[in-house]
Amino acid sequence: MAVYTDYDKFVEFKTKTDKDEFFYPKYDLLKEDLNKLDVVQGFQMDKTIKFNQSLMIKAIKYGMILKIRYRGDKDVSVNGSERSIYPLVLGVNKNTGNMLIRGFHLDGWSVNEGRYTEKVWRLFKVSNIINMSFTGNFFRLPPNGYKSNDRIMTEKIITKADFNEIRKNQTALIQAGKIESENATQINKDNKGFPSIIVENTNTVLDLMNPNSSTTFSQYSNKLKDLKLTFLKSVFGNDYIVVFGVMGAENKNVNLYLDKNKLLATYRVLKSITGDKVVYNRQIAGRKEFNIYNFKEKLN
Repeated sequence: MAVYTDYDKFVEFKTKTDKDEFFYPKYDLLKEDLNKLDVVQGFQMDKTIKFNQSLMIKAIKYGMILKIRYRGDKDVSVNGSERSIYPLVLGVNKNTGNMLIRGFHLDGWSVNEGRYTEKVWRLFKVSNIINMSFTGNFFRLPPNGYKSNDRIMTEKIITKADFNEIRKNQTALIQAGKIESENATQINKDNKGFPSIIVENTNTVLDLMNPNSSTTFSQYSNKLKDLKLTFLKSVFGNDYIVVFGVMGAENKNVNLYLDKNKLLATYRVLKSITGDKVVYNRQIAGRKEFNIYNFKEKLN
């Protein structure tokens, strides 16, 4: 069964399994300087660059989700439009001589269909790519319908997605601390008893009625889809907090530590969302304000 991630909503669709190929790695938003981040050499986060064949090959080999600005042959707009894609095959058509990318079009405007489309297969002519950038996110399994031997690439296939190679390359990035594994930021996953994590108090408050009033939250304004938020209430007492950088299952308990030997308290997970969903949550469990903590690491 093919498993993929809905990039637009950042919701992961996956089979229940312990196999590592079913998780979706991302860069660690809380621990990196986004202005300097260079997860894969040559691809600085969100930096717009011209099409480069060697970098496109690298993107395919690492399973990188790219954003491209593309002006189709029938596009009336000189500036084209942005599309988010999985680049999967790079090759050349014998009849036209055009270099092409077979990509899984996650979201963006389609000139042929005259509307916004998502999760469809598309061919992209390299000469029509105005620029491209790395979104900071990766794919790890082939979407439905992937064929490595693309018949359109009748002259030659320059490179194609090898998912064993992709997982190997992404594992190397995880081991180097450049991207995070799913398990590293899932505080309730496969734990017996209560999981334990270390957090850091930011001494700031998230006001759900006015979230951007918090400098801790507003610093991620351009990356809210990547910001993990878990809202919790102390099991004993009436302390409401939000932990940035981690996700947890609702109604599960977790022990929070300020360091390995200093227990803060045991909390119950109220809700986990990404930062872009905060605007739709004016209250959580009847509460508007939450003290902000940053996730540091898991203890078990």
